Amino acid sequence: AFLGAGWSFAHFSDRWENTQYHYPAASANGWTVSGNGVFVASNLDDPNGDQAILLNEGANSKISHALNNLIAGETYNVSFLYWGDNITGGAWSLFADVGATNYASISGVDLASGTNPGTTHNFSFVAAGSSTTLSFYEFSNSGASPIIDNVLVTGPTAAVPEPATWALMIGGFGLAGAT
Repeated sequence: AFLGAGWSFAHFSDRWENTQYHYPAASANGWTVSGNGVFVASNLDDPNGDQAILLNEGANSKISHALNNLIAGETYNVSFLYWGDNITGGAWSLFADVGATNYASISGVDLASGTNPGTTHNFSFVAAGSSTTLSFYEFSNSGASPIIDNVLVTGPTAAVPEPATWALMIGGFGLAGAT
C-alpha cells in the first residue's frame, strides 16, 4: 500500500534474507508519513512483492491513519506484525497510539537475517467518538529499527452473552415453545 520514492538499496532484515529498502516512503491509502525516516521494505524473494514499513531509528519516524465511522463506546481491535531490520543485537522500541493514548510499547532486539518470522501484536480500544487516529512510531539509539506489516483494525466487537443470559434466553424459548 505504500510507495517508495527516491533511491533504494538492498539489505536484509530479521524476517527477510533479501530486502529492498525504498526511501522515503510516500503517504498512501489514508496513511500519513511524518518524520524523515520511513522506508518501504520489500521482500526480494517474494514473487507477490510483500511490502512492509520500516520506522528508521532516530529520525522521528511516524505513520498515522485516521479511523473514521467509529461508534462511540464500542470496542475495536488492532493487530499488526512486527520485527527488526538489520543490526543484529541492536535494540529498538515500537509504540502504537490511538488518539493520545498509548496501547502498545514493544521492545525488541534485531536477530540474524531471515531468522525471525515476525510477531503479531493485538490490542483493543473503546472508541471515544466517531473518529480517532492510529499512529505507529519508534525509538532507538543503536541503529536498529522496527518494521511493521499487516495492520488490521476490526470491530465493533460483538459481546458474548454471559451464562446467566444464555439460561434466561433458553428458558424463554422453552416457555414460548410450551405455550
